[in-house]
Amino acid sequence: MFDEALVDLEQVIELEPSFGPAYLARGDAYVQTGEHALAIADYDRAIELQPKNPAAYYARGQARAALREYRHAVEDYDHSLDLDPGHARALACRGSAREKIGEYAEAIHDLDRAIALDPNLAIAYYNRGLAYGSLGEYDRASRDLNKAVELDPSLSSQAQPSPGMVAG
Repeated sequence: MFDEALVDLEQVIELEPSFGPAYLARGDAYVQTGEHALAIADYDRAIELQPKNPAAYYARGQARAALREYRHAVEDYDHSLDLDPGHARALACRGSAREKIGEYAEAIHDLDRAIALDPNLAIAYYNRGLAYGSLGEYDRASRDLNKAVELDPSLSSQAQPSPGMVAG
């Protein structure tokens, strides 16, 4: 399915090489096939053509995070949020990336904001739980991980408490 989309998008880009949304869509298709480096190249081109498109920065942040380029991902989420401050998922993703690089207080701040914008965003609770756990705040971590699983049961296999964490 994504291979067909890639062929179609190649044709669109060949006919209209300055059409930014085609690069964004092809980047998304590359992500679905696991080709994150190719996706980033297309997101770069989409940003070059449409520098005020928050979705392109968000998507590039996602691809960079998938490659564990968390600091670069944070930069992309920053740009996305500058253009669209109310994007709860971008806040949650920036919080997750910050948690991965040890910026726990900043991560919690982003995740608090994401939850305020979308109280049903399970991944925000999950990532905030990880950040609290990293800070040794196990009660808070446990509450957030439990809330994440309540909202999205598929997270249950990931939300295992760390040693020292008390479930509850």
